[in-house]
Amino acid sequence: MERKEIKFLTTEMDVVLKRVGKLIAQLESGEIIVDPEAQRKLSNSHAKDIAGYIRNALEGRTLGAYFPAITASRRHNGIDAIMDGQHRFFGAWEALKQIRKEIKAASKAEPIDEDLLVKLQEFEELITNSVIPMVVYIGLSKEQEQQAFHDFNQKGKKVSKALALSFNHSDPMVSLTQRVCDMESMKAYVQPLNAGTKLKPDYLFLFSTIYTAINTFCGNPRNKKGIDQEALFNELEDFFNILANHLPEDVSGGESLYKHAGTLPGIALFVKRIKEAEGVSWRTTLKHILDTIPFSNENLQFVRHGRASMSADQKVLFSGSKGAISAVVKTLESTAQLLDDQGNEVFWAYSTLQQQEPVTIVTEEEAIKKAEEAAEILNQVPDEDEQVKEDQEDLSASERAVLKAIEEAENKSLAGSFTQLGKQLNFARSTITEAIRKLELKEKITVQNENDMKVLKLAN
Repeated sequence: MERKEIKFLTTEMDVVLKRVGKLIAQLESGEIIVDPEAQRKLSNSHAKDIAGYIRNALEGRTLGAYFPAITASRRHNGIDAIMDGQHRFFGAWEALKQIRKEIKAASKAEPIDEDLLVKLQEFEELITNSVIPMVVYIGLSKEQEQQAFHDFNQKGKKVSKALALSFNHSDPMVSLTQRVCDMESMKAYVQPLNAGTKLKPDYLFLFSTIYTAINTFCGNPRNKKGIDQEALFNELEDFFNILANHLPEDVSGGESLYKHAGTLPGIALFVKRIKEAEGVSWRTTLKHILDTIPFSNENLQFVRHGRASMSADQKVLFSGSKGAISAVVKTLESTAQLLDDQGNEVFWAYSTLQQQEPVTIVTEEEAIKKAEEAAEILNQVPDEDEQVKEDQEDLSASERAVLKAIEEAENKSLAGSFTQLGKQLNFARSTITEAIRKLELKEKITVQNENDMKVLKLAN
């Protein structure tokens, strides 16, 4: 049967299936290449992460390993240049190298563990014979290859965290989250996954917020496969039922702090800590907390004890998710009564909580200091330049701090990961990430990726 020509718009394409072993042989022979002029630099750490993903699938710790197709360009000399997916391929190759190294070590061991050796040899064969689809564009110029790489990596939009999480069946915490969201007491408060990525007025929590709280509640264990899910769900059921039964009637209003993404994980972290205190009943203590401590943006306990910020109209402000978690935990540790099953206060347990490691975040004092510095700069704008002053007034303190740092930098640019930039500017990572995103949308800065770092420059 004659093969039909495959085209997208006016570009001819070929679709082939490549076994990993064949891909390796063709790369070594030069039939397939990775052209640095049409690709980013290979990240060895990223390739090793993918190798770990493959190994988890082989060991049965996840529900398989799944790769999108590799995309390549077939040049006039017949050589295929990989345009997208090099890390998938090199990750598979890295996994194969690691297994072959383990086979060599197991073969020399005394005595030889035959079961281990057989298992490793099966893994080697599985990877070698695994098939990765490859979509090959034919006849592209170098400029078209570069444009294709740009479009593959910039035009796609990531799915929401909540939706991605809900599909991850390899993580038992996801199934626990779904069970919690389906509880009768919680259904009305959790936004459905198909309702979008931003929290709507009628709801309190996103799926991802519940997931974060559950991981926090149980200490985010590394070996999630070893968890007794039913025992944990029984505890989670109590936690969320207590929470739901104590929510005020007007909780969906704008005054509630429950809507903040860090509030629920903050309560969960406090409960996790008191669970470790002997003699304290976390259920009795949680009920008393929710009865006596209002989670309202008018409750200045979160400012006095939790070091949250305060707005000009005397409202509580959380700087970000980590800032909210810290403020909630500190407030509860400072003001909540620790009770036993009978409701008696367990006084010695307070010293136990004080000895625990605090949540590491950028302090609100530093954030306020930066906001004051930015305000001071704003006040120095000449009166005749009213447009500049108006532009500055539209910016948050963190946005102004980013612009100021770029302007003062020797080469008029800032480079680093979001975490590094947050530390440099004394803001929480989530706060600085949001500031950079907004400044880019306002076309005040440009953001480029170079060697896994963000490079920020003022827009022309």
